[in-house]
Amino acid sequence: MMYSTSFDEKTMAKAQAVSLPVSLKQSVEVCNFIRNRKYSQAVRLLESVTSMKVAVPYTRFNRGGTGHKPGIGPGRYPVKACNYILKLLRSVNANASQKGLDTDNLVIKAVVAKQGAKVLKYGRKRGITAKRTHIEVIVEEVKQKTATSNKTAAEKKMQKIGKQKISGKK
Repeated sequence: MMYSTSFDEKTMAKAQAVSLPVSLKQSVEVCNFIRNRKYSQAVRLLESVTSMKVAVPYTRFNRGGTGHKPGIGPGRYPVKACNYILKLLRSVNANASQKGLDTDNLVIKAVVAKQGAKVLKYGRKRGITAKRTHIEVIVEEVKQKTATSNKTAAEKKMQKIGKQKISGKK
């Protein structure tokens, strides 16, 4: 299975899980919940979801009785999906440390849930397809910016105007 985004070997690490027995819809919502967050923040959020302290906001699959949770609107506690994604996040963190990346500055660049193979259950419940989901995670090491490079163009322009006023030039 190929990855869905471009990959830089020097600053990124990746991991994927194939044919997980979790719901695709719940996995998509959890992936949207943790995308573009710092690794440590994402792990903390998923651990609090598994202990049912923080709900995952459902933005896409929220019809049919998805109850509203305080402060976020429709949401749920997909514990099983969060446990599998948490395990995958720890794996990608180990991959990043193995590559020599700074694990304190990791940001989740891409996390994608895809539909897995259609597997039929056997026995008394035969004919029913089992849930299968592929999940992939890509993290990127983000360099810390210095104080001078953080300034926007407008701030630099204001600083230049202030220096001109001090020196008396127009």
